[in-house]
Amino acid sequence: MGIGSEKIKPNEDMKLSRNLVFQLIIILSICVVSVFSQPQTTLVTSVADLEKYFHTPPDDSKIMIRWRWFGPFISEREIERDFMY
Repeated sequence: MGIGSEKIKPNEDMKLSRNLVFQLIIILSICVVSVFSQPQTTLVTSVADLEKYFHTPPDDSKIMIRWRWFGPFISEREIERDFMY
C-alpha cells in the first residue's frame, strides 16, 4: 500500500463524543419544546379581574380531587357514602 492509501478510522473517543453531542441536542430540543408548550398563565391586573377569575376560574386553576382507598377493605357502599358528603 502506498502512502495515504490507508483509511482513517475514528477512534472510540470520537464516537462517544458524537453520541454525547447527539444526546444533548435531543435533550435540549425536548426542553425547549416543553417550555414553549406550557399553558399561558392568566394575568390579573385589577380587583375586578380577580373577582371574575375567582367566580369562574380557568380550567388549569380548578380544584382537583383524587380519591384513594387502600387495600381490599372497602365496600362499594362505603365509597358511595364518601361521595355523598
